[in-house]
Amino acid sequence: MPAEAVRLHRPVEGRDKRFLFGLGAAAASLTIAVTIFVGAHGASSPRTDCITFDEAGVMGGGTWHFCGTEAVRFCKTHVASEPAKFVAVCAKLD
Repeated sequence: MPAEAVRLHRPVEGRDKRFLFGLGAAAASLTIAVTIFVGAHGASSPRTDCITFDEAGVMGGGTWHFCGTEAVRFCKTHVASEPAKFVAVCAKLD
């Protein structure tokens, strides 16, 4: 019988049980700690000064995402050139 098969027929002993218990306790403790940390610091609220739009290109499409001054600058330069495409996207910034 190969050595690998013999290993699988060995009964679970006290040392193995203690290791598995410790591993489970560590995982549970980590889960509780992360949950408390996230709950205490809260989730950040979504930004209202961001725009996102999809655009097709020669090599495929892309999703563009701008926030803050970059979004304002983008809208000022692109709404004049293609108003139908960007007016709805940039209306959120006003």
